[in-house]
Amino acid sequence: MLAYELFLKNKDWNEEFVNPTNVKKVYVKATSPASSITINFDDKTLQEYGDKDSKELLKNLLQMPRNTLKAVGLPFRGTGANSPRAYVEFYGVLKKNALVISVSGRHGTSKIIWKFTFDFEKESENYSVDSDLIKLRLDKENYFVQNTALFDCYVQDGIVNKNCELQKRIFREVCCKFVRLCKAKNLKDKLGDYKGNERFRLVILPYSIMITPFVEYHETTENDPTNNFIDAFGMTSTAYPSKSTQTAKFLSYDDPAFSINCTRNQEFYMNLGIGRASFEKINMPPEGAIEISGLSWYFFDINDPTSTLEKKASGFYDNLLSGFNSLQKNYASPQTIAMLKILCVKKSQAKLEVLIDENLTFTQLKKILSRGDFAYCPMVFESLIKKKNQEVIWSDYVNAVRFYIKSLFFDRNMLVKRIVQEIRENLFDWLHEPKLRDSSLFSKSSFLLKILTKEGEKMDLNEEYAYKIGKIAGKYVNLKKAAGEAGSSINEILTYTKYDRERLRHAYKRVCLGAALIKDIEKVDELNQFIKANTPPTEIDDTKAGEDYSYWFYKGVFETL
Repeated sequence: MLAYELFLKNKDWNEEFVNPTNVKKVYVKATSPASSITINFDDKTLQEYGDKDSKELLKNLLQMPRNTLKAVGLPFRGTGANSPRAYVEFYGVLKKNALVISVSGRHGTSKIIWKFTFDFEKESENYSVDSDLIKLRLDKENYFVQNTALFDCYVQDGIVNKNCELQKRIFREVCCKFVRLCKAKNLKDKLGDYKGNERFRLVILPYSIMITPFVEYHETTENDPTNNFIDAFGMTSTAYPSKSTQTAKFLSYDDPAFSINCTRNQEFYMNLGIGRASFEKINMPPEGAIEISGLSWYFFDINDPTSTLEKKASGFYDNLLSGFNSLQKNYASPQTIAMLKILCVKKSQAKLEVLIDENLTFTQLKKILSRGDFAYCPMVFESLIKKKNQEVIWSDYVNAVRFYIKSLFFDRNMLVKRIVQEIRENLFDWLHEPKLRDSSLFSKSSFLLKILTKEGEKMDLNEEYAYKIGKIAGKYVNLKKAAGEAGSSINEILTYTKYDRERLRHAYKRVCLGAALIKDIEKVDELNQFIKANTPPTEIDDTKAGEDYSYWFYKGVFETL
């Protein structure tokens, strides 16, 4: 079913199915090791390629089109990270004040990376190049320019030799000339408000193809024009595919354990009824993906797959609400036919894991979004993503989304414990360095409680007791620090391992005793008035005395600290 939905989504897509990246073509000629290197940068504008201006600094300044555009003339049919590359490519990233360009390959049996860094502030460059040659993995057979193999053109113009080896002087000269291009466009003057990490690629092409720079991909197996048939998707084909899709790696065509009737290759696609014409369209949408901590989200209208929904860089929930608003706007009677596809995938080198695949009607969307009163709340679900060292843990995040889109309710205690766990992991840093505090944590937490739990965000009397004690404790610590009377133990009342009734009582007593010891009379009066106004009228029930009220306590603390 998902394969067919992706086919419908991409049916009218006539561009390339590659990960969108801004590229700059660089035409190079170095016919002999002793000769000078000729380098020309592509001078066509974004408009000439059919691209649009954007907020990306390098894209606009250096006129770097997206590689997905057919007019750019850079097709790529690789099916995975280990596929041979069609082009010699240098990978670049513009950081806050530095430009980094790299290329990876092999030298002998070792994997190596050549790296060039230019610091715009210091006007200095640094090379990390440990060998004279780097061996690249290039496709020698399937890419052509006017019926001449592109690889042969690379060899003819001296960019690589027949062993796919690139000279370090070419890498160095291209990097230097690219920096000069950046300087000529006054890039340094535009880095003031730049936030960094704009990625791009320098696509190195043979100088001899500059006049006709359109590359074509030729299949190694030819179709049989006498064997026409209509496949399951209604497309006329002459053959079944015999390889993996480019980006829709959930179709496990080569693993008998996960394929229909344990078939593989062409037999697998024959069982599905997918011909080559349909197969070319079964890919993840090349544009519109929302990347969040290693996961890719897609939202599109099932009844009009070719339409585009507004993409927001503010997480799952805001994109869901934006999709709902778009359906409401685009249909006269959205409740009868409108439906939103929600897709979340995790990519690995060889496969693509589908974590969430749901189709929600307009009525279903309206029901779940009404829990949050149709209000935006940026990155609210994403606050459940846990990062530990270099590891990202999505389980709480994905489970919460699954519960929400299925209109189920999350266990409130579990959600509160998850939030408290994050608070405790960061507590000491937040207490000693206020700038590190996540000021939106409790507003996001309240919103999650509101939309994910039956009880919502409203406090009962016991929770309100802990909340008010927290406000008093936070106010006390804040005033002690402001008066310059905070000792090394001042934060102790904020770091108990549990806040049940006994510890909340203890914290309250500590504050009342400590208030009398503050030397600044005005601050004593201020604190006493605050305590009087916020002291809870009732205590926690005996039956609930042993429960942990840490979340509500800290919610109060960080309102007044």
